[in-house]
Amino acid sequence: MPISLSVGQRLKQAGLEWVPATHDFFSIPDVDMDEKIFAMSDMTVSMEVLHGYHAITFNGAVEWALDFVFKADAVWLPTETQLRELVMARLGDRPQVVLQSSIAGYVVTIVREGADGARKEIFEGVTAEDAYASALLSLLG
Repeated sequence: MPISLSVGQRLKQAGLEWVPATHDFFSIPDVDMDEKIFAMSDMTVSMEVLHGYHAITFNGAVEWALDFVFKADAVWLPTETQLRELVMARLGDRPQVVLQSSIAGYVVTIVREGADGARKEIFEGVTAEDAYASALLSLLG
């Protein structure tokens, strides 16, 4: 399940780079399509370069009157797996990252060893995706 559009926008504003890949989810805000979630696919949605700009193109989707949208106008909505991988990639040095359920939702705990001992950081969210996104926002920030 992908994150919400508002969390995706916060990650984008924080500098999260998106290299579109098959099965990625995204949304197109501010054009009366905020509630729609699109998926990159080999058949109907793909990444192309148009007039020197990266564009997400829509091919063969007869139900949509949408040919393309520039990547800069789209917001990536990473899944829990993608968020966990992004967190782990930014941490390096094999930290301990644990996801646990809580009464309020989920908690991601990161324990990193440093010169002054172990440092523990806790990130909470209503969903596992939100907890990982919170951790990633902290790492981007």
